[in-house]
Amino acid sequence: MLTELKNGKPGIIAKQIEMDFLKKGLRSGDRYFSANEVSVMFGISQSTADRAMRILSGQNKLVRKPRGGTFIGPGVSQPDRMSKINAVYVFFSAGMEEALSFDIISKCIYENFSNVGIQLISIPSEGGFNYFREIVDGAIERGNLLGSVLICGTREMYSYLNKHNIKSVVFGTLYSDQDFFISTDRDSTQSARLLVNYLVNRGRRKLLILIKNVGRAGSDQFIDSIYGSASMAGLSPADIKIRICNGNPEETVARINELFINGSSPDGIIVDGEYMLNLVEKVCANQDLVLNEDIEVVFEAGAIFNIRPQKYAHTCVMKEKEIFISELISKLRELTEGRSLPCEHIVLPVKLVEPK
Repeated sequence: MLTELKNGKPGIIAKQIEMDFLKKGLRSGDRYFSANEVSVMFGISQSTADRAMRILSGQNKLVRKPRGGTFIGPGVSQPDRMSKINAVYVFFSAGMEEALSFDIISKCIYENFSNVGIQLISIPSEGGFNYFREIVDGAIERGNLLGSVLICGTREMYSYLNKHNIKSVVFGTLYSDQDFFISTDRDSTQSARLLVNYLVNRGRRKLLILIKNVGRAGSDQFIDSIYGSASMAGLSPADIKIRICNGNPEETVARINELFINGSSPDGIIVDGEYMLNLVEKVCANQDLVLNEDIEVVFEAGAIFNIRPQKYAHTCVMKEKEIFISELISKLRELTEGRSLPCEHIVLPVKLVEPK
C-alpha cells in the first residue's frame, strides 16, 4: 500500500475507504469490512482504521453494529447496479491477518484478472459459517462474486461454495471426502518425517503433537507420518501424545498444562502452524522450562504464511510463494473463464530449517 496512505490522517483514510466501497458498487445495507479488515487491506493500524470509520459513521456512510458487523449507510449515493465491478473474495480465519502474504495474493489476483476488486473477508472463530454464508449470499444477490480463494476453510464452507457453483481455489487440503476444488498445500507426510527425525536425533523421546484440525487429507497424513516416523525411530505409540486444538487459546493452554500436571511431560513438541508457538512458550514459562534445553519445540510452517526469523526448527515449502500462489490464482482465472480443469491437489515439497 502507498506510503502516504499508511501515514495518512484518519480523514484521508476515510476518503480512501469511501472510494473503495463506491468503486465496488456497494449500496446501503451491504456489508463492509471491520476495522481490523480495513487495517489489513490498506496497510494501516487498526486504531487509524477505527477512527476513519467513525468519521464515516458520523456522515451516515457506514453503520457499525456492535457484534453485528459494519454496513454501508444511507448517506452513500446509490450506484447503478450494472456498474458494479466483479470481485474475488479471499476468505481466511480471524487471527491470520498479520501472518498471511496478502501482498503476494493481491498482486497475483490483479495480474490474472482485469477490472476486478478484492474483498478480504476475515471469518470469526464463533459463528464463522453463518457469517461466511451471509457474505456469500449477499455477493450472489448482487451478482458481483467472480470467484473465491479460501485459506484453510471448513467443511461447511467448501460444501456451500460448491452447492452454489462458486468458482474457487483452496490454500490448504480439503477434507478427505471432498474434492470440489483445486487446492495446494505443503507435503505434510514429508514435513512430519523431518520434524520427528530432528527431535529424535536430538535425544527427544516423549513427543507432544499439537494440531488444529482433523479430517483434512493433509492433517491425517501428518498424523500418520508422525506415528510411522516415530515407530521407525524406535518410539512406541505411548511415547506420542496428540492434542487437537480448536483455536481457543485458553483451552489449548489448559490441555497442554494437563500433561505436565499428570506427570507425563513431553521433552519435544511438534506444532502444526506457527500461531500456537506463543501458547507453548507461555506454558513452558509457567512450568519453569527452558525451551530448546529442557524441552524442544518444532513446527510446520503454513505454505502461504510469512515466517518470522525463528529460534525453533521448522519445515517450510521449498518453492517460492509467489510462484505457487500465482499458479493457483491463474487456475482460478481459467475456471471463471469457463474452462474445465481437474480438481487436483498440488503437493508442495518442504525442507527443514534449523534454528539460528
